[in-house]
Amino acid sequence: MFRRPVQITQTTPLYLIVDALDECPNTSARPSPREELLVLVEELVHAQLPNLRICVTSRLEADIKTVLGPLAPFCLSTR
Repeated sequence: MFRRPVQITQTTPLYLIVDALDECPNTSARPSPREELLVLVEELVHAQLPNLRICVTSRLEADIKTVLGPLAPFCLSTR
């Protein structure tokens, strides 16, 4: 899948909040909706957009922890 690079030109912070990521379907389709969302979040973090703030809430399922664990500068809860 081809995606255009994300460009944010404003100087005020932009907040992206993803709540209950674990409830996003993790179907046998390749890629699953959850997998697509994980890839998008990963790409946004790696883009190092200076005004973008990302908050993701989820239960720690294996696929989510594998992708997001290394990206998080800190984690508030791992229960």
